[in-house]
Amino acid sequence: MFDSPQDMFNDIVSKLDSAIPEHARRRATSRWELPGAGNLRGYSGWMSAPAAWKLRRKNTGSILGISFEPRLVLVPPPPPTSLASSKTAGEAGHNSSNSGPSRLARRQTTKQALASQPNDEGGHSMWHLQYLSTPPKFVGTRYCAFPGYVHEVSGGYDSDVYVMDTGVMTGNRNEFSDRITRSFEAKGTILGQGDVHGHGTMMAGAIGGYRVGVSKDTTLVPVKFIDGSRFQTPTGFEIPAHAIFQALQWILADVIDRRAYRSTVINYSWGVNYRTWINPRDYDTAEEWQLSDPWFHMLPRLAKNAINVKSGPSRYKHRRILSRPVRSKESGGRAHVDRRWRFDQRGPRVE
Repeated sequence: MFDSPQDMFNDIVSKLDSAIPEHARRRATSRWELPGAGNLRGYSGWMSAPAAWKLRRKNTGSILGISFEPRLVLVPPPPPTSLASSKTAGEAGHNSSNSGPSRLARRQTTKQALASQPNDEGGHSMWHLQYLSTPPKFVGTRYCAFPGYVHEVSGGYDSDVYVMDTGVMTGNRNEFSDRITRSFEAKGTILGQGDVHGHGTMMAGAIGGYRVGVSKDTTLVPVKFIDGSRFQTPTGFEIPAHAIFQALQWILADVIDRRAYRSTVINYSWGVNYRTWINPRDYDTAEEWQLSDPWFHMLPRLAKNAINVKSGPSRYKHRRILSRPVRSKESGGRAHVDRRWRFDQRGPRVE
């Protein structure tokens, strides 16, 4: 993970390339660059840990951190791409200047009507929506009892939610229809088409699905960085650090490039086994745990661009996880209205 201009990045990468064995150079080497992400760049390759750390020591400040992957990635590097800069319907009426989040001009929504959704729709229980429903007790001077899920029609209006997950089955028109207009899939790891696991589709539906969603007027952006085949391995969740880096880099570039100035949220539901990102034999220290975490380097940049992060429960209780800067909001989870999910986090950070 780098923070360096193009010429310096090219110079360092040339040294990294020379440290990779010849037989692995073409198979394992990839560069992760996007125009909108500025000097934030990524590189992946196969080399020894001592060689990688030697280069980092010589390039302090340019190389932010090193993450070790659990296996060799046998794919060609992706072709260079540039993000589209076409305006969206949500941009109309916004300040189109380049002044950044401190001078955002946001329009006010005029849709404040309430809608009521039944507790049971199509034979499916909607307990999670009823649990969130907070209807007014009075309309004027008359008491009203609202059944089911009562919500503002404009819930989620003028917002983008990037769902970092296993992908989304966009063919489900009952839930998504025109709600999804763009998406991203991390390269350099083995990913199936669509959502072979289902978790990402479930999360996207719960956030903004027409039928089961909480915010029924939001825009969903699937960001696929993992598939179901990597769950429940002997070392826990094997989530490649480079896939997280690519996903966050694309989100950052997408927000900057579109200049939509909409409310922006990243929904990230995964706990991570940090031990897959370090060389435990020589570098198992609190500092290296922190520097190997893509989130540690990305969170300040996301916050600078008014991008909010919502992370889900993590089952890993290692004390070094707490070294992550508290710039994201963590939430608990429920398996049903009266039960906690068994991996639900507890304590003041959540409660």
